[in-house]
Amino acid sequence: MKKNELEKELSEKLADLPWAFNLSESGSEVKLTNIKINSTEEKEFLNGLEKEGSEQVLEIEGKVPYLITRKNDKLFINLTNEDKEEVTEPNEITEHQALEVFREYNKETNSFNLFGLFGGDNEEKEMTPNQLTLKTKLIKKIELKKTRESNSLKITHKNFDVELKENGGYELKNTKN
Repeated sequence: MKKNELEKELSEKLADLPWAFNLSESGSEVKLTNIKINSTEEKEFLNGLEKEGSEQVLEIEGKVPYLITRKNDKLFINLTNEDKEEVTEPNEITEHQALEVFREYNKETNSFNLFGLFGGDNEEKEMTPNQLTLKTKLIKKIELKKTRESNSLKITHKNFDVELKENGGYELKNTKN
């Protein structure tokens, strides 16, 4: 499947599912990761890290800022100073971990909230991280499956089918005989 076509289909069909995708620069692979995005801010944060060379700085007053960058289709985090000069060696992290850092950053910067006052700040259980990498040239078809109970996305690959589920899980079926 061509890169532009694949990007358009995945963008449209994954919109209501807790899955994100990242196409390699060459377009030869697509990386699928289950991530539950709770707000527009979180979505914008992850979108800001999609392209090669992109970076996000998370600053909390009185603390050393974090710099999260994308290099070679991987995310890295390190501490930085005010001039964006790296203070520590970059460590590779997953999109889940980057989102966790962002959520902690938001808790620090928005520490006063009404839910916390009344004990209603119960966080949802985070789903088990899943990450799949598929060769794009072997993808034959992508279809959204909607039922009353749930939605899912079925990706027909040359040798198997992958169904990305609404709960963040996936099902893999071997179709090669």
